[in-house]
Amino acid sequence: MDTSGDGEKNIDIGCVFLYLAKLVGPIFFQCNAMQKIRHDQVVRKIEEFIACGQFKAGERIPPERDLADHFQVSRNTIREAIKALAEKGVLVSRRGAGTFVAQGALACVVYGFTRRHKRLTEIFELRNLLEPQIARLAARRITSEQIEILKGIVQQQRENLEDKTIQAMLDDQFHSLIVQAAGNTVLSELYDALHGALTESRSQELQSYERNVRSMEYHGRLVEALEAHAESQAATIMREHMQQVESNFEQLVRAQHHTDGTEHLLENDAEPHANKKL
Repeated sequence: MDTSGDGEKNIDIGCVFLYLAKLVGPIFFQCNAMQKIRHDQVVRKIEEFIACGQFKAGERIPPERDLADHFQVSRNTIREAIKALAEKGVLVSRRGAGTFVAQGALACVVYGFTRRHKRLTEIFELRNLLEPQIARLAARRITSEQIEILKGIVQQQRENLEDKTIQAMLDDQFHSLIVQAAGNTVLSELYDALHGALTESRSQELQSYERNVRSMEYHGRLVEALEAHAESQAATIMREHMQQVESNFEQLVRAQHHTDGTEHLLENDAEPHANKKL
């Protein structure tokens, strides 16, 4: 019996499956990433409410439906945020009674703020070490096709300066493509392994319209240096870009601590007097 036709069909089906996996995979990843961003945002917003005294120890927080309406997210996202906060010891869920702010929640929140600040500082240190040298290699090896893709990303940034979700995705795509353009397989594998940590430095609460404008401008300058295959110039611009992003982060942290009262907590370990309504 001639089974060559069946073999060809199996090969064709396999090729189609691989093609669809490559096509759908990034979209699925981006959707999961966006969901995680929303979940992390809700966690940090509730922590801010506790820090500023709106949610006090022992008090019941609003029900899931009200929180979902307030944050404009799904109830499932709220449940995930509450679960994460419960695991931190910030919230306590009581069957039939609701979710309450735990005793000692304030100390947990302040500790979390401090630890997150330290972690992000270390991530920026890592990016400062890696990305200028990646840009140098990319300037040596980048193709004209990759340059055109980078130009398209910068144009999309320009058109979506106020959309934090899109900006985070575009920034990720821009820097990931530069890693590919560097043409070093081991470096790409290292960058992929670090991707989760590096993404934390692009989270939405660290963004602002001004930061997005400055990042777009640096990206535009960087594309020009890459297109000219100017290795030293590309490395310098990337280094300046990383310093600008880190400086923006420090400014946002100081502004947030001043606004939500955690500045006093970190310095004096005293409860803030601010009060907000949900």
